[in-house]
Amino acid sequence: MPFGIQSNFSMAVMVVSLLLAQPLIAKEKWVRIQSSGAPHTSGADGRSVSSFEVLTDAGAGTGRRVLERLFQLRAALAPGGICPLPVRVIVFANETEFAPMRTDPLVKGFYQSGPDLDTIVLFADGPLTYSVLAHEFVHLVRNHQRGRLGRWLEEGFAEFYSSIEFRKEFAIAGQDIEAHSRRLQNPESSDEPALYAHGWALARAVILQVRGSTTVRIPLAPNPDSIESASAVSEVDALVFRAGMLLQVGNHTEAVKLFQTIASQFPNSAAAEMGLFQLAMYEDVKGARADSAKIHREEAARHVLRAIELGAGAEATFEYAMLLRETGGPRTEIDRWLDRTLALSPRHAEAHLMRGVEATAEGNLDAALAHLNEAVAILPHQASVWHALGFAQLKAGLYEQARVSARRALDAARDEPDRKMAEGLAALIDEPKAVRTGSAVITPESWKPRLEGDRHADGMLVRVDCGDSGATFHVDTAQGKLVLAATRETRVARFVGGKASGSKGAVELPCPLPKPQRVRVEYRQFRDLLVLAAIEFIDP
Repeated sequence: MPFGIQSNFSMAVMVVSLLLAQPLIAKEKWVRIQSSGAPHTSGADGRSVSSFEVLTDAGAGTGRRVLERLFQLRAALAPGGICPLPVRVIVFANETEFAPMRTDPLVKGFYQSGPDLDTIVLFADGPLTYSVLAHEFVHLVRNHQRGRLGRWLEEGFAEFYSSIEFRKEFAIAGQDIEAHSRRLQNPESSDEPALYAHGWALARAVILQVRGSTTVRIPLAPNPDSIESASAVSEVDALVFRAGMLLQVGNHTEAVKLFQTIASQFPNSAAAEMGLFQLAMYEDVKGARADSAKIHREEAARHVLRAIELGAGAEATFEYAMLLRETGGPRTEIDRWLDRTLALSPRHAEAHLMRGVEATAEGNLDAALAHLNEAVAILPHQASVWHALGFAQLKAGLYEQARVSARRALDAARDEPDRKMAEGLAALIDEPKAVRTGSAVITPESWKPRLEGDRHADGMLVRVDCGDSGATFHVDTAQGKLVLAATRETRVARFVGGKASGSKGAVELPCPLPKPQRVRVEYRQFRDLLVLAAIEFIDP
């Protein structure tokens, strides 16, 4: 994607987390700028880090400016002015240094979510640096919110705020982006930039129609942080960072060379040992023979235990717990290492997930629910986490809560296996048949229960705008007018003679709408954007 790539629990996040565990060497060009915010326990070294941190080889001045913009973005876009996890931004000095880290020539930055750390990676590209940073920060915020918009609208939503400008007490967003406007003049274009342009156009149309203005003015939450310090990053840390990123993006040949160099030059580096652990695990995965797999796993165990001995923290202890699990180690040992991980990093989402799964299997449902609720609070977009929570709720007899979790798992599904997993959970729950509501309307069971935090309203559909960038529905309700963006995931149901038929977008509506129609809508609100989740057409 030109701006946004999301991957979870990646090698890069783990290796970058280790950057700060080594002695500092002042001559190196990489520097770290950190905020004075409340510390969080985070990363493979188990250290407490500030809420924001910038690593860059573009100079301390660039690092400070990026950190100051992070303060502003959080104040404008993060709910309550709070980010749930520490945020680290890596800024390369130029595109040449950044190029080996990206998966596509069009990529100018990307966001990676981790179990206890959020990371944004980009390169210093003048004013565009801050547009890319804002785009990726929106992805970061959205990753910790429930409900998906579909990829093209997620990107459009991020693009809407990429042009954000800051004043003393407020920010302005939604300005025209000339490149997108030009792209929209060629409606037949279907490449990646066109996807962003169409998503931006729909998000902008809906948000600005709701506001009735040409831009959006956003009040700024108080900023509790300041820039605390700037310090040099050591040679080994800089090398490990580059090697980890190369490994994460699939450039294994160059990653192996760098890790071997690090291991020979820095034999007492926890970061290097964790890199060699990951390489051993990679060799294990691609190996075809069982005997070679055993050798690679034994090598991996040596490296991760050595890293822990050298001071590596939460991520290392978690990886060792997973290695024990994969090799059939004693459950008591697995639990002990998971508990050690959580002692080092209390918001380590994967450790909470695995402890919850183990506790469910053991029948310790109180502990399971506690761990799994913590996991979904940190990673609300992970279908597997919602599935695990729903299964524990089902075993505990919490049927309504289990239904909600099953629906959340389906909403978060990224692919067919995720979808089947969610549907399998739903099939285990004894749902009652659809019942009449006292009128001709029957609400399909697949729409129940209504999602936590979602909204619904009855009213008259008075207008439908159809364009190349999507459709918007205008609904007059007793509470006022709603302007709702429809997506491919919008569920549509029409009721004829008291019988309901449901689908995803199967009911076609003429544009313009010939006459107002009575409807019931279910929608979600993401800041200024209202997204239509479902619409029922109610016969008079």
